This record gives sequence, C-alpha cells and structure tokens, in this order.
Amino acid sequence: MPLPQRGTYQIDRAMRDVAHVAMQVNLAKEATQLESQIRREVRKLVA
Repeated sequence: MPLPQRGTYQIDRAMRDVAHVAMQVNLAKEATQLESQIRREVRKLVA
C-alpha cells in the first residue's frame, strides 16, 4: 500500500497534542543544556 503524499493526510488531534508537548519538553531540555554550556564557556573566558 503506497504512502499518501506529504500533507494530504489527517493527523489525529490527540497525536498532534502529544507531538506538541514532546517538542516543548525537548526544547526545555535543550535550553537547560545550553545554559550549562554557556556557563562553562564564560568561566573559561574569565578564568
């Protein structure tokens, strides 16, 4: 069975909600990691 063309199929709202929350969690985790990296770089600069 061939896959439908990109953008031509419906995605269940619950699935979109889960994807949205997962994206927000991933962004929050990445921001925390970036903050740590930036702090380490600043310490190197001022040491």
